[in-house]
Amino acid sequence: MGSILLSFVLGVVFGRGGSGWKPYYKLFIWLVVPTIYNLQHHVTDADKLSFNCENFFQAPQDYVLERVKRIMEKSVILSVISMFVLPIFTTVFFSRQKSGLFDSFTNGVLAVTNLLIISCIIFITFEFINIAFDAHMSIGCLHKGKLISNLSSTPMETLLSGLSADKPFTRLTAYQELAYRATSLDPSLRAPIYHSKFRSSSGNTWSLILNECLKTIQINNEKVVQYLRSVQDLGGSATARHKKKVENLDYMYENGKLTSANERLFGNRPSMMAPLRDNGLLDESPNRLRVRTDDSVLLNRGNKKRHRSSYYDNDLDETTQTFNGSIFTHETTFMTAMRLMLKKLKNSIMSFIFPSYAERQSSDESDNYRLLPNGSNKAQISIIDIWSISKKRQAEKLVPLPICHANSVVALTGLLIRSKTEDPKGGIIASVGDILKTLERSICALGEFADWDPESMAYTAFQTQRTAQDRVQQDSEDEDSMKDTTDMISVLYQLSTSAFMEIVLEYNVALNDVYLDADVAKLANWFLEVYASGNPNAT
Repeated sequence: MGSILLSFVLGVVFGRGGSGWKPYYKLFIWLVVPTIYNLQHHVTDADKLSFNCENFFQAPQDYVLERVKRIMEKSVILSVISMFVLPIFTTVFFSRQKSGLFDSFTNGVLAVTNLLIISCIIFITFEFINIAFDAHMSIGCLHKGKLISNLSSTPMETLLSGLSADKPFTRLTAYQELAYRATSLDPSLRAPIYHSKFRSSSGNTWSLILNECLKTIQINNEKVVQYLRSVQDLGGSATARHKKKVENLDYMYENGKLTSANERLFGNRPSMMAPLRDNGLLDESPNRLRVRTDDSVLLNRGNKKRHRSSYYDNDLDETTQTFNGSIFTHETTFMTAMRLMLKKLKNSIMSFIFPSYAERQSSDESDNYRLLPNGSNKAQISIIDIWSISKKRQAEKLVPLPICHANSVVALTGLLIRSKTEDPKGGIIASVGDILKTLERSICALGEFADWDPESMAYTAFQTQRTAQDRVQQDSEDEDSMKDTTDMISVLYQLSTSAFMEIVLEYNVALNDVYLDADVAKLANWFLEVYASGNPNAT
């Protein structure tokens, strides 16, 4: 509505007012321009706030100036698109009238130029308002060098209310401030978290902060796991999947990317790993955690309920599997409904001709109609989505606020590491087991998505004919272009991996006195072994 009113005002100012204002001008200014802008605004999700994970403050003026060129380019493009859409609207609304837009060649050119200028000015105004709003909403957690929560008489209560808020920009600012407190060189910013007297029925300040951060991470993990399980291609036979896994492991081993089959963990490609610490940061040799676990590193939680034969119960089974199923594993809702209707018609005809056929098909009816979309089936996609869906776009849908997830990981890691010297007897250190467990779950879930290549299925036949040298060359080219195509879930995976390793290397021996989940201990020992093998000073 606001865009329509603004179009009306600007149209009166820059358009042909009075009796000379013809109907197609009104149609263009009042309907075509607002419709085009609102449509692209919705499709591109322009309302999404853009927070920078590295900076805790960005000046609104600088934010807007950096985007002036983009505003102009986008406005011109939308203006041209509007001119192509205008004939469609005029045909629909004025099909019985003779349009005065092209009475003559000269008048036609002047009219088109006039409409282009008016629409461009309107689009520039729309974009400037949107960018300015984004700039002020994502200004950061600092105001004149001070944290926003410190402007309140109760900083910790204000911070906690922001972490649990429903409004996205409030949560973004709150998590940004928490990460700033955790990584700041000023210990006084973390003192309220260590020694705050604020308490409630749910616990003290640290326990409430911990719960909010872990909940944010876990919610995103569950979304990713559920989506991956919904699109996993289960149509192939077990033998084919097993053969493919063996070939992938042999290829990785032959090209120096693995030293053993057990090193392909958590859906992780070695190229996606974050760099290890400097060699001099750990004086003593890494300590191996004294926790007895089985040989299965990755427990495939999503398939626990599925029957697994003893033939595949080994290190090459689901524990090291990553799937590269197509992103269109599931049909669209329309095609699913049509297929089931045709099948129902076929069954009716066959049952009429052969009565015994109905008895054989009765057991399958319930399973067939489970494919129709309902509250628990989220894998169905619309026909419109099929033209724009991609791994990067799907990551944005699954994790709409990745900065909150990232700042949660940064904040928990920073508080754990700094509290070891600043508050050694506090409650933060006692939470290391819970934090490591959540990070391990995050590595499992996000790592599987990061290693998922939905486009690989289209080139399966071609890839099988390529030589090993060609595949190695292609891998290097893929790594060079990774910066442009990496989705946010893959970035969060790298961050979670780095945070887990940072905590393990920092606490090292102290983890022997902490109860750790079996999967956490297994992954921690693997990190320590990798660090020891890559550190010449480790003995």
